[in-house]
Amino acid sequence: MDKREAVKELYKKAFGNIKPDEYGSFEVWENIGQLLEVEVTPPFPNSSVICVPRECVELKKSVQDEIKSLGFSLEYVHHKHYTDGYVGYGRCYVKWQGQHLSREDLFLDRIKELAELLGYDVRSVSKPPYWGIYGDTLDGALDNLRAFSDEVGLLWGTAETEKHDSGYVYFVKFWRLNSMFAVFPHFKSVDLYWKKGYLYADVSIIPNVEKCNGAYCYYYKIRVFSGRTKLTEGTIYLPTISTTLLILSPPSEGSIVFKLVEVEKATESEEVVDEIEKTVPAKPTPTPTPTPTPMPTMTKQEFIDKINEVGGGKPIDLDKIPKSGSNVNRWFYHAGPPPYISYYGYVGWKLYGIEIHNIDAENPPSNTSNIRFLESSDTHWEDIQTIDKGWAEARIGELPFATCSLKVKVEGKEVTETEAHKTVNIEYKYAPSDTTLKVISPSYEYVLKKTVSGSGSESFSADEVGTYFIYLQNEDCYVTKELRVKAPPTPTPTPTPTPTPTPTPTPTPSLILSSDSPFFVREEDPSGVLTEEDEWWYSNRGEGDASPRIIMRIRGDKLKFRIRRGKPWNAIKVEGSSDLKNWVKLYEEAPIIGVEEEKEVVVEIKNYDFIRFTLTDGDRSYEWIRLSKKMFVEGKKPLPLCEWLPPTITSIDIAELVLAFNGIKDLGFVVLRKDVEGVAEIYKGGEYDCGW
Repeated sequence: MDKREAVKELYKKAFGNIKPDEYGSFEVWENIGQLLEVEVTPPFPNSSVICVPRECVELKKSVQDEIKSLGFSLEYVHHKHYTDGYVGYGRCYVKWQGQHLSREDLFLDRIKELAELLGYDVRSVSKPPYWGIYGDTLDGALDNLRAFSDEVGLLWGTAETEKHDSGYVYFVKFWRLNSMFAVFPHFKSVDLYWKKGYLYADVSIIPNVEKCNGAYCYYYKIRVFSGRTKLTEGTIYLPTISTTLLILSPPSEGSIVFKLVEVEKATESEEVVDEIEKTVPAKPTPTPTPTPTPMPTMTKQEFIDKINEVGGGKPIDLDKIPKSGSNVNRWFYHAGPPPYISYYGYVGWKLYGIEIHNIDAENPPSNTSNIRFLESSDTHWEDIQTIDKGWAEARIGELPFATCSLKVKVEGKEVTETEAHKTVNIEYKYAPSDTTLKVISPSYEYVLKKTVSGSGSESFSADEVGTYFIYLQNEDCYVTKELRVKAPPTPTPTPTPTPTPTPTPTPTPSLILSSDSPFFVREEDPSGVLTEEDEWWYSNRGEGDASPRIIMRIRGDKLKFRIRRGKPWNAIKVEGSSDLKNWVKLYEEAPIIGVEEEKEVVVEIKNYDFIRFTLTDGDRSYEWIRLSKKMFVEGKKPLPLCEWLPPTITSIDIAELVLAFNGIKDLGFVVLRKDVEGVAEIYKGGEYDCGW
């Protein structure tokens, strides 16, 4: 077989295998030499590679033999990174005839094409693979990348972000080998259901996106079988990736088999590329059909009134309506001019459409002349004056209405960082009545606090260095922004300036989890193996020692932290809780046998107030694990105590905290002893960091 066939077969053998000494630790790098930014000797290859961060002999013998049987060779390179001593970054590389494989050989070029086909906003970046997925915010870009990889079935190991226009682009550095078979054609979903006595299947696929002379090389047939009997067949032509099949004469019970057939356009040659078996759902028992009554309809004015009722008088958020891909069975944005949005879909067997023309980004629809109701005949669309009420109301329910928003600008540009003494403008939109706008300085003082509604702007001078926290807050609206303020540069005059590389700024951590931090709750270390060393929590267990735990409290969307691991054996578990009693596992790495390394971990922490880290290392002195105190929180919110604190503390407030601490009164959050003591200190005229 040639090397691309060998790569495909390797992907197939590795698919879904998560065992570390088999295929679970293999990585497929876009370009390891440019993306793994560590100076090592010898340097990493300036190439795409398949590798595993361990010695080849540590892999199971059966896996080594399987890889070699496909025509590959395995080669270990001991990359050294010199620090006080040296840290090993050795890699076992998979090669073909002594050479690394190109991106085309590894089918990495297909991934970008899939992202574009599936409707994601693909933008250019400055590093390999020179593309990524865009989002208006950092969280939005990461969510879009995760949604894409989940939709296709890919797993990525490390990703990086670049600022792009007013948003961000996330791009992947390496993919997991055990997921790469997902770049080949397969069923994405097959859903069976009964409707009006007939069995239907909604089928969606991930296709081969290769092009020949500017057009897609392949199309697809979906064939459905019961035993050897073919029940039906459908066809999908790209860029469409889904279809609905009517399955006549299905078996009353048991299962049917769907086969995905790839057809090469040039030769009409066929290949079955995926197969899935689905159980036929029980057919609903028919109920007596009542005398049909005319379906209630809706006029254009009633349609507009309903939009205002559901949206609360807010405009439609056009940025959240798809602008590419299919325009059927979903709202779709047409650029025009003039711009309009549409929804085309079936009511029973009839195809209907709704179009809203001259769409206004600032106001909801108000003019019936801008509304078109459409019904499809055999050859064209016909305008109608009323439309099925239930269907239209369902479509209104799918409209994305504008929600309260907050922008932080300096000199007319939206920013997340600026220099001290700049004027900062805060622009808010669609704030409900009685919404509070707050700005808190790095020294935890209110810079601005006022009640707002609707849309408007406020400004302040950012005179402190550090992080400002800006909140737009109401029970129906909660938006948080952080503004990092740095000292203005002090120019140093020099007659012959020598250009030097600009160092990459180190992002300011959201918090430092030291034992005196307001976010620290306690350590659980019965064996006394946990210590604080500069910026790290350090565990080095001996034989029989218990694994130490660290408990913190935090509110936000995601928690990002680093761990550093000594070889060869260690593990970490992260759990979340709302009450310090019931814990839910959020992240876990089983004991890993491997080289010494540093790793970044991102954990979803929504809906949890407390996070618990369990650090486990081997019982040898060279087996250890470190947890960085510097942590980054996306969507960071103040701790509940900060929101509870009244402007003026009274003895009654302290009494309420004492009752809550002893479990007698419920304030809606867990009260710690340090909270009682800290608020008492404020009462006496002192200060206490409640955890902004």
